[in-house]
Amino acid sequence: MRSTILKKLVAANITVSDLTKLVFYLVGDFDAEKRRNIIGDTVGENLPYTTMMYVLGLAAPALKVEVDA
Repeated sequence: MRSTILKKLVAANITVSDLTKLVFYLVGDFDAEKRRNIIGDTVGENLPYTTMMYVLGLAAPALKVEVDA
């Protein structure tokens, strides 16, 4: 997930500090500490407004996380 987000930002010629909002759509349980560490490692101190939404499913049953940035 992290590498996909970073690749998309590079392709758009923007950086993590340009993000103003992140929305995570999550299916199932996720370790909160691990989730915080992944987000922190990705955005550093530039944490934009963030929303976590738990949903019953995503477009493909195999997907567990969708990020809207």
